[in-house]
Amino acid sequence: MLFKCLPPGAEPLAGRFPGPVHARGKWFSIDIHCHVRCAKAAAMVEGNAAVSRWFLETATNDKSRAINRQNGERTRLQGSSPEKRIEDMDRMGIDIQAISPAPRQTYYGADPDLGLQTARILNDEPFGPVAAMTRVPNLDAAIAEANRLPYGLAAYAFTQDLSESIELANRVESGMIGINQFTVALAEMPFGGIKESGYGSEGGIEGLEAYTVPKTVTMV
Repeated sequence: MLFKCLPPGAEPLAGRFPGPVHARGKWFSIDIHCHVRCAKAAAMVEGNAAVSRWFLETATNDKSRAINRQNGERTRLQGSSPEKRIEDMDRMGIDIQAISPAPRQTYYGADPDLGLQTARILNDEPFGPVAAMTRVPNLDAAIAEANRLPYGLAAYAFTQDLSESIELANRVESGMIGINQFTVALAEMPFGGIKESGYGSEGGIEGLEAYTVPKTVTMV
């Protein structure tokens, strides 16, 4: 739904809205259908026709496909970036935009594993108050998912099975792991990670090793 606030008699052109930016008043115009195309999303599914073309090929008839292609070309500039969409919406007098992916980039037909491999929240270190969750069929799959990342600072696991606790402690590749609790940093214990999360430790006896100078003495 789009509420236009152009001057009387003025109609927008594709990709270009004439007229000055409107002054704000006490009324708000809202665009809840503001689509933006994402080049990274397109690259993500490149070569996977079952995903990249499923919306176009299966959800419409020939006439609708032709119209969709025409609309795509006509609005390509408009949907090139969030900044461009916001700029155009400002010129139309829109106060609030709800930006969402272009319909052909929703990729509802994608294999869930594609999301595991490409979602930044599941592959980067967010260092923020967020918990990303995904389902796994068994303990081996959970450990494999944890170990596939290049990071290994701290890990946490919750289980009522003692043998699983031992297996998690031995197999998860991290500098620290908390089983059924979140405390992994204590002054008397080493604090540190492995892989791209760093090497070496601070705290505990291990943290003092960096301040020592090893010396080898041989004597006959």
